[in-house]
Amino acid sequence: TGPPLRGSGVEWDIRKVFPYDRYDEVEFDVPTGTNCDTYDRYLVRIEEMHQSVRILRQCLEKLPEGPIMAKAPKVLRSPEGMVYGSVESPKGELGYFIVATEKGTTPYRCRVRPPSFVNLQALPQMVKGSLVADMMAVIGTLDIVLGEIDR
Repeated sequence: TGPPLRGSGVEWDIRKVFPYDRYDEVEFDVPTGTNCDTYDRYLVRIEEMHQSVRILRQCLEKLPEGPIMAKAPKVLRSPEGMVYGSVESPKGELGYFIVATEKGTTPYRCRVRPPSFVNLQALPQMVKGSLVADMMAVIGTLDIVLGEIDR
């Protein structure tokens, strides 16, 4: 997911495929690579920074005058049921699976699907035929966080 997937030439971005918040109201490109290599993943991350600035500028232009803080209740009751939601994080798709019951405000079950574990599964394919010395660069472009993997 995220830059590792897009650096491999796949144009997949949660903000475009399943728009949330106001992403359907701003224009931005989904950068992709063509060579499926470390350099492409690096270039995708750089271009994503440019696209983030582009998104921020559009949001600032559309920001209405007046107060920006909403008055929200301190406790929210969720409806009973199951839901999976995901957002596009800098490292890829960050998902949450929540099961709520009618008996309170705390979810019965909450599972987090971080991008590092998913992206690490592609490592064997990425390093096939490479030098051992190149592994650190490949892992670096995956932007792995070990705390996300150790679940």
